[in-house]
Amino acid sequence: MNRIAMWVLISATLVVQAQADDWPQWMGPNRDNRWQAANILERFPEGGPKILWRSPVAGGYSGPAVVGTRVYVTDFVSSGDAKVDNFTRAALAGEERVLCLDATTGKELWKHQYPVTYAISYPAGPRCTPVVDSGKVYTLGAEGMLICFDAASGSVLWQRDLPKDYATKSALWGYAAHPLVD
Repeated sequence: MNRIAMWVLISATLVVQAQADDWPQWMGPNRDNRWQAANILERFPEGGPKILWRSPVAGGYSGPAVVGTRVYVTDFVSSGDAKVDNFTRAALAGEERVLCLDATTGKELWKHQYPVTYAISYPAGPRCTPVVDSGKVYTLGAEGMLICFDAASGSVLWQRDLPKDYATKSALWGYAAHPLVD
């Protein structure tokens, strides 16, 4: 199971079982990687937590954001081979996706996808965890597509192509600074 699928599975399991605090951005509500919820299990039961659902997620390095009964995650779908040497820029075409899943069932509630050609090292997918704030979801793709969505419907409210807008190219590792709402 890939890393993102495991994070989605664990996050959804814990959200449903504990009805815990939201995890709306990278490293949690305060970006300190601390879970403040009460009644946290001291350890998982033997055999691990009960799997409530699974949802296929493609490649990437971002974690999920969980708010209420929704899980937001990004990934990259490509038919090409994402295995290239470190420090190598190789063109790899595909689509980045933003997925909104129901945290209680795993059902896809909405999806937005757009074509992108990676020219970065480790071209397996987006690096940045979505940010959920005030009914909006903000994502930043590995090649610099910054998008603001309506969290409920998935409609695009605005978007910026950072390399195009600032006449630059992606860093070797791609865009990897998680969005921050101030």
